[in-house]
Amino acid sequence: MDTSATLIAMQPLPPHEATADMDLSLRATWRDQYRLGIFGLTTLLIVLTGCTSPQPAPVTSQPVSSASSSPIRVAALPEAKTTVDCAMSRPQKDSFPIQADDLALGPLLYPGILDGYNSPRSDAVDGITFAKIGTHLSPDATVTVSITPEASSWASIVTENGPPAGYLSVTYKSCPSSQHAAGSWWVGGFALRNETSGCLPLNAQVEGETSIRRVTISFWDKTCGS
Repeated sequence: MDTSATLIAMQPLPPHEATADMDLSLRATWRDQYRLGIFGLTTLLIVLTGCTSPQPAPVTSQPVSSASSSPIRVAALPEAKTTVDCAMSRPQKDSFPIQADDLALGPLLYPGILDGYNSPRSDAVDGITFAKIGTHLSPDATVTVSITPEASSWASIVTENGPPAGYLSVTYKSCPSSQHAAGSWWVGGFALRNETSGCLPLNAQVEGETSIRRVTISFWDKTCGS
């Protein structure tokens, strides 16, 4: 900004009488400088006002917090039934007398399972806790093991080559004595879906028998009635 013009503008103009003999060009110069000074002073005030005026705070959007939880992993539902036969079994090498903690359902045997199933529990995978137990069967026998309706929502039977969620019913067919003299057995066990313990009721139908054998198995920390 031209400060000299501003200073001139702030001085009063000479009286009319004193300017009677002044040259017209000089009057024009005074008038122009006066107008220039007013314009400069106005500009200075605008600038100063703009520098000192409070500016509105920038509007910033606040993040919206939303509670998110990990989705619950629900295990797949078990399939209805399957059959595992001689070709899927392993030979029982020796015959052993039944122990107090073995569960015998006719020709079918679950070794040690009546001891509250005290084997280490594996971590659940996709909502399934696997209770590993071999299924043993005498030669020339067929037994169907089924989960009872009241436990079908949380338990199933697992076979070696079947789905992780297992089946609600499995039919075991052993080899003839000519192939496996001491009997056959299968890798597998039971699946607890979205549970870590339980009292599992089972039905066992032995081929050739009219009655159904029913038993309850305790898994880990559950105390089950007889």
